[in-house]
Amino acid sequence: MTAKEALVGRLTAAEAELSSAQLGLDDALRALLVGSRMRKVAISREVQDAFSKLRAARRELTAVQAELALA
Repeated sequence: MTAKEALVGRLTAAEAELSSAQLGLDDALRALLVGSRMRKVAISREVQDAFSKLRAARRELTAVQAELALA
């Protein structure tokens, strides 16, 4: 296996983990929306921050994959 193939494998695995985490957070956010108002405000901010970080990581992974395709 070449270094490029190994990197592509790692990126693919990381992307799958990001997708799984994002789905889990999406489920949690939906649950919070029907929860108690006081608790939901504090937790929903944390979940929204986590979503922002996941989206940024996904954009970065996509950019790296595009660069690998050009290499």
